[in-house]
Amino acid sequence: MSALGSALEIIQRASASVDQAASRLARPVDVSGEGDIVDLSAEMIALLQAKNATEVGVKIAQTVDDLQQSTLNVLG
Repeated sequence: MSALGSALEIIQRASASVDQAASRLARPVDVSGEGDIVDLSAEMIALLQAKNATEVGVKIAQTVDDLQQSTLNVLG
């Protein structure tokens, strides 16, 4: 797999993680005291991890682009 493909995969996984956290946060709250309660701190951690992963994926993609541009400049 290419570096650009890896970057895209990282970003896609982060997006899926955000979707999962959003789904858990959007569940209706059972006010009777029974049922699941959303752990806001765990969801915030998941969102921050997804944000960081997205930033890593974007940085990888930018680095690949910079390397390709440098290569083209040397060859051109």
